Amino acid sequence: MYTYKGHSKDVHCLRFSPDGRWLASGGDEGSVKLWDLPAGKMLAELKGHTSAITDVAFHPNEFLLASSSADGTIKFWDLESFQQVSSTVNDAGPVRQIIFHSDGKAIFSGARDVLKVYGWEPARTYDTLIMGWGKISDLSVCDSQLIAGGFSLT
Repeated sequence: MYTYKGHSKDVHCLRFSPDGRWLASGGDEGSVKLWDLPAGKMLAELKGHTSAITDVAFHPNEFLLASSSADGTIKFWDLESFQQVSSTVNDAGPVRQIIFHSDGKAIFSGARDVLKVYGWEPARTYDTLIMGWGKISDLSVCDSQLIAGGFSLT
């Protein structure tokens, strides 16, 4: 077991890179931290969000990371330069979940009861679906299938 120290506030999300060598973490600080697991050190801190990080997702084929935030944005980061390359605003409110399609051509997001499909190069909205059954709390993709889970307080 290893301990990596670098966050000063709560951590909300952790994701391994597709090759398992890196870990991305995000939380209340509003920045994403990238960790080199074999070296046991932080590689970079990605700053650009104005509120808590809610989720992170590695692109399945490209050297790219996406991060979502309670500020309503999804940001895309080049993992060679550690620079933001694109951003989109989700007008449905705080983005709770993001996940890339298995082919990497689109990214799905869940915010309140709204599911959105985005392209990332450049960032643009492909589709918006109002689910109507409650807040989206998780997303999962397998091949060409997407499943969304959520909850309703009614």
